[in-house]
Amino acid sequence: MTIQQLKYALMVAEKASLNEAARQLYISQPSLSFAIKALEDEIRVTIFERTKKGMKVTKEGREFLRKAKEVVQRFEALDGHFSEGIEEKLSFAVSSQHYTFVSEAFAEFTGRHADEGYEFALYESKTLEVLEDVKNLRSEVGVIHMNGYNRTVISRILNEGNMAFSELFVTFPYILVGAGNPLAEKECVGVADLLEYPCVSFVQEDHAPDWFSEEVLSILERRKSIRISDKGTLANLLSTTDAYVVSTGIYTPTGGIRKTAAIPLDTGKADSTETADSAVHVGLIRRKNIVESLLCAEFCDILESVVANGAPKGHEKRYF
Repeated sequence: MTIQQLKYALMVAEKASLNEAARQLYISQPSLSFAIKALEDEIRVTIFERTKKGMKVTKEGREFLRKAKEVVQRFEALDGHFSEGIEEKLSFAVSSQHYTFVSEAFAEFTGRHADEGYEFALYESKTLEVLEDVKNLRSEVGVIHMNGYNRTVISRILNEGNMAFSELFVTFPYILVGAGNPLAEKECVGVADLLEYPCVSFVQEDHAPDWFSEEVLSILERRKSIRISDKGTLANLLSTTDAYVVSTGIYTPTGGIRKTAAIPLDTGKADSTETADSAVHVGLIRRKNIVESLLCAEFCDILESVVANGAPKGHEKRYF
């Protein structure tokens, strides 16, 4: 196994096509295909499923590629550090569920280093991927939430991965709606009020249980459901439809004010299968026994400042 083979595999995964990957790598398609097959034979893992629509990463391949990317990044960092004449770059990565306050903090953090060379990354990921990123040191810190429903499972995963959770803020469930949504006129809503409205949720791993939902309260009765993977789509849905998303009550929209409303959700009306503990604990996860970098400490300070200015002080209606 070579670094070059790992780079080849990562490019094929990115392009989902041998032909396109070969063009990007400036090698022939047969040579690339042979290199990938030799790698799979060596590690005894089928990384890609060959389909009519292109190269699809297998479940085992996804895990291998995550580790391969870490190896390539570490190799390139080492090579860059000892290569004569190459500027040493600052390096930092954070993984997070889809929170606008994390994006705001990351933008401010990046802006502070405008005059320096750097490689910064914000991975907005599925819940399990955030946990895996921190466990495998792809990211130095992660941002997730825990509540009475998922705490036991998430805590077990953290313990098994030698990770720790530190709280940023505590809140209670809200629904986030656009100004044109009829629900925006209400001061508080219950689950029964939501049945006729489209519920937006972020996609998770296939067949992942509700413990890993990004929504801070799992509402089981949904006549209309929309699954998305990015915050941009969420903003468009909230501004142009009657959709809602269950939220922490902190939101950083783009554009003017009073275009989005966060309305307290009365969890007392939730389905009986839901836990009575509806408090939402949003916080940071880190690997234990790892010395925190100065960049990570700086980012966390910025994040805490953003949260202090934007987190709800009480369970009351808010406008953004």
